[in-house]
Amino acid sequence: MAAAEDQIIYALISRGSDVLAEHTERTGNFETVTRQLLKRIPPENKMMSYVYPKEKYVFHYIVNDGITYLCMADEGFGRTIPFRFLDDLKNKFKSTFGERAKTAIAYAFNPDFQGVIRRTMEAANDPRNTTYRSSDNKISDINREIESTKTTVLESIEKVLDR
Repeated sequence: MAAAEDQIIYALISRGSDVLAEHTERTGNFETVTRQLLKRIPPENKMMSYVYPKEKYVFHYIVNDGITYLCMADEGFGRTIPFRFLDDLKNKFKSTFGERAKTAIAYAFNPDFQGVIRRTMEAANDPRNTTYRSSDNKISDINREIESTKTTVLESIEKVLDR
């Protein structure tokens, strides 16, 4: 895939500010920005996106049962595919680790789950992959939930980090 295409760049799974697993193939300050953002994400079940205008990225996240599933994508990638990716990642993570995520230490699952994040990210970034781009019922349901969720708001990340 060409580097110029919009895509998901970084993903992590955390409990509060403790990162349990993460993956990226790029370097940049987004890991630092993400750590600051994680400290401000409330533990309630929620879906949200934050724009990082300096770099033209958007951070998307889902919090479910106290676990945060977060990704950073190019601003032009939209919201549908990143939220489908996060939902897929959440299901894979929960089926693999279940309740262990609630007591694990930081990076405990990185050796076992980093490859899963990488493969899932590659699938989501592949324009030929219809799993993330089709309109089958499950994905349509997720899309409707994303679009209708009142707590899903685009907000400047700078405002959040200033709080």
